[in-house]
Amino acid sequence: MNQVIEIYADTQRPSKVQSIQETRALFAEENARRTSAGATPLTVPSASSVKRRLDSADPFYVCAKRYGTSAAARKFAMSSNGPDVVRPMERVEMDENKLDVMSLLTLTGIWDHLPTERQKKFEAGRRWLYIAIDCATKCVVSMRLADNPNSDDAIRALRQIFEDKTPLAQAAECESTWHHHGGIGTLVTDMGPAFVSDAFQTTVASLGITSHLPPAGIPWMRGHIESFFRTLGHQLMPLLAGRTFFRHH
Repeated sequence: MNQVIEIYADTQRPSKVQSIQETRALFAEENARRTSAGATPLTVPSASSVKRRLDSADPFYVCAKRYGTSAAARKFAMSSNGPDVVRPMERVEMDENKLDVMSLLTLTGIWDHLPTERQKKFEAGRRWLYIAIDCATKCVVSMRLADNPNSDDAIRALRQIFEDKTPLAQAAECESTWHHHGGIGTLVTDMGPAFVSDAFQTTVASLGITSHLPPAGIPWMRGHIESFFRTLGHQLMPLLAGRTFFRHH
């Protein structure tokens, strides 16, 4: 399903209809191979499901692949990532995002085809990720998992921005350190309950941080974090939850 983006994001600039048709043809080719090997064929997604996947692609990436990075930079310079920044920690964007198999299956259009009893099994596996990104360096400066969105975990994720997180990286056997930290100039979040809560806003004020909460409906004001979550959902999650899902099948 993800290949529809690469098919569409090409210098030959195929139409969306052509890209969707080619993607569905790939399923037919795969099913022919599976049939000859005696394996269970894949369910071919509808054209509308493939179109939803294509429409959720990063618009900057698609434009850059189709028209070149210079054209994409000119097109998105004023709207993609909000105000320009010139130094590390001048502007940090923070958000929460649901990470679960259900979200992945909804994104790819598979969710609608699952029986009700199987949907219920997946609904219990959701977790929320709090994450903060420094806009100047694109470094992730905080990351915290929570069972549910709440101000306490949001505050813990905020304080993590000020800490050297190398011990966490070492515990996870990462190849590099996670020393990125520092004081924040402006913290940008959405209007989620955890971020607008008195507890969170009081903590932000006590740390001497300027808080900025763009209104709903203008995600480009938080372009870095929005782009990160698109990348996470489209490229990383299929390697994790997606494998688990298909292994059960």
